[in-house]
Amino acid sequence: MKSIEGLEKTQAAINKLLRTKQGKMAEIVEKSLADVANHAKANHERNSAHGAGRFESQTGTLIRSISQKLTRVDPVEISGKAFVGEDYGVYVEFGTARSAPYPFMRPALEAVKPVFIKRLNDLI
Repeated sequence: MKSIEGLEKTQAAINKLLRTKQGKMAEIVEKSLADVANHAKANHERNSAHGAGRFESQTGTLIRSISQKLTRVDPVEISGKAFVGEDYGVYVEFGTARSAPYPFMRPALEAVKPVFIKRLNDLI
């Protein structure tokens, strides 16, 4: 069986490059998720520019329940989520038949999206 000289070395270099990029991509996803969570929290702080005319947390429970985490990092997929831990967060975000919606997660995602895309483009 014939072997190609340097093939193993080349494959090792390619795998190392992929692992390096994967780690940096995971960092970008994690940082961007934190940005989404922080922006969403800012949308509820009392007397803030974001909070003006919007739902303002009375107890801080909703704000404290906003978090983020990476859910998967492997060669095929890097994913994560920014989320609200309190069940009533969905009613604040989308409203009910008796209360208006006060979106805070979707605007946070839209605000961070261009920064996330720029970070990925800079990596590539």
